[in-house]
Amino acid sequence: MKTVSYQDFGAAFIDEAVSLARIEQAVTSVAGDRIDVGPIGVGPGDAASVVAKGTVGAATARAASPEPDGTRRFVVSIPVELHLSVKVAGTLHKFEASVLAHLHLAARTARDPLALVIDITPPQVFDMEVTVRSTGMAAKVLGRLGNVDGKIRKEVVGFITERLNAPDAKAATVIDIATHIEAVWKS
Repeated sequence: MKTVSYQDFGAAFIDEAVSLARIEQAVTSVAGDRIDVGPIGVGPGDAASVVAKGTVGAATARAASPEPDGTRRFVVSIPVELHLSVKVAGTLHKFEASVLAHLHLAARTARDPLALVIDITPPQVFDMEVTVRSTGMAAKVLGRLGNVDGKIRKEVVGFITERLNAPDAKAATVIDIATHIEAVWKS
């Protein structure tokens, strides 16, 4: 066994404890697998009504450039597939949308209690990649006039923000290291 400096140990510990696979698993678990939105008003004067139902896929993570102090940062992408029904003047139009939501995370350390803390920056509409598909000219025109893309971005941001603020999500962002160390020393 080779001994290392406290600084090197700390960096290696963070890299092991906060791996890409662990981040992906935690985010996928917290995100859930379903999204239901609406009805919400879209278009001029909210003349149309939209209902969206969809599935949330498995998250993928990649390392991002560290902060100047060495704090590890990550970008986590969450795919969402939506089926939208838009009702205008009694006529139903169908849309499909693929969304890729990007979350920005930082793995920080804390003391009192000794812990790892995963900071998640609240998502913004520009953190979403959205592709809307429609069939028929009327649906395409409606999609543009009703700003369906913008509404989807806003609703997905709201959904993710709500999930991040849920008690189980908040609890998943703090790993109490001291408790785990104490348990090992007692055994």
